[in-house]
Amino acid sequence: MTTENTESLLISATSACLQQGGRLTEKRKRVLSILLKSQQPLSAYQICDCYSTVYAKSISIMSVYRMLKFLQDMHLAHRLDTTNQYVPCSHINMQEFHDASHVSPQFLICDQCNHVNEVCLGENTLNILNRELERCGFSMQENQLEIHGTCRQCSPPIDNSSVLGSSDTAPP
Repeated sequence: MTTENTESLLISATSACLQQGGRLTEKRKRVLSILLKSQQPLSAYQICDCYSTVYAKSISIMSVYRMLKFLQDMHLAHRLDTTNQYVPCSHINMQEFHDASHVSPQFLICDQCNHVNEVCLGENTLNILNRELERCGFSMQENQLEIHGTCRQCSPPIDNSSVLGSSDTAPP
């Protein structure tokens, strides 16, 4: 992510905090900046190490956890439960930031490269899932879904020859 993009997102994050009655302090902004610049999800300990390296100041792990909790409460970051790592919210700079659809984020997590993509499955999909869970006598405690798999970049190329047979054209 470019410095301009990060700065733009930090301005939006500051505004979002103010709208929600919170304050994005300099240290919180730095933690969010570390998440925004990372290409992969980070653990609290990785954030702590990165903070010390980038800003040449040490920070306690408990402070990092408190800041991450604040960022989660402000919907600026998400905790991935299956990996105990954090990612920035992909909706920070969007108009629909506080839309109800953002309440239940879903994540596609590549087990090969650790790339995470935040997606919105939509209310209809979640309603179908909830009905099926109810039919099975199961109640969902949290709507955050984390789907592990392989992203497009890490997937092997599809061999169309096995699908089409020996010729290069599909049957009529």
